[in-house]
This record gives sequence, C-alpha cells and structure tokens, in this order.
Amino acid sequence: MAKVWTAEDEDFLIAHYDEMSNVELAKYYNVTPKAISHKMRRLRDRMKKERKKKEKELEAQRKQQQQQELELEQYFEEEYEPLNLPKIKAFEKCIYVDGSPMDLISTGFFVKTEDGWSPIMMQKDKISNI
Repeated sequence: MAKVWTAEDEDFLIAHYDEMSNVELAKYYNVTPKAISHKMRRLRDRMKKERKKKEKELEAQRKQQQQQELELEQYFEEEYEPLNLPKIKAFEKCIYVDGSPMDLISTGFFVKTEDGWSPIMMQKDKISNI
C-alpha cells in the first residue's frame, strides 16, 4: 500500500534530504529508497511550478506598479506647472554663496522646476540647530 505523505513528512524530507541517504530516509518512513526518490522528484516539480507561479505574480505586480507610476507622472505633468526655481543637484554636498561654502542636504521633498523634478535642499547647519 502506498504511503500517505503529510505536510510534516514532506517538510522533514525536504529538510533532511541532503543530510540523509535515501536508504536512511526509507527506513525512517518504512518505504523503499525508490519511493523516497520518486517523492523528492514530485516535490521538486511542485516547487518549480509554485516558484514559476510566484514569479509570474511578482512580474504582474511590477508591471502594475510601473503603470501606476507612469500614470501618476503623467498626471503631475498635465496638472502642475513648473515653478521658476533654480535646479539644485541632489548629490551636491557643498555650494558656494558669495564665495563662502555652504553644505546642503536633501530634505526628501521634491519640486518641479523648468528642468524637471528637483530635490529640495536645506543648509546642514540650519537643520542641525533645530
């Protein structure tokens, strides 16, 4: 009579397949080594199918997220006029104002300028004094 495999049996088999031989696993479950080999083949096939299904779901989610981001970007492009602000580079650590160096850090906020979206920068010493 064929063995009825429980979820716990399958989990144990997966966890110990690399550590124990088919003969040892067969003795543990009171089945033949061929039955262990056959069960592992079926488990691998099932796991491949599940992995492919998850990958397809993740790809569909990524595409949906990209579409939403594109729609949001188009909405902002259509609904908001650019502010007449100078563009500040996000990675610029120091700028010179009237010959004096001024350290800037990003606030995490963005504004739309004539050149596109730019981060709002703030003086480092003003933030540290707050």
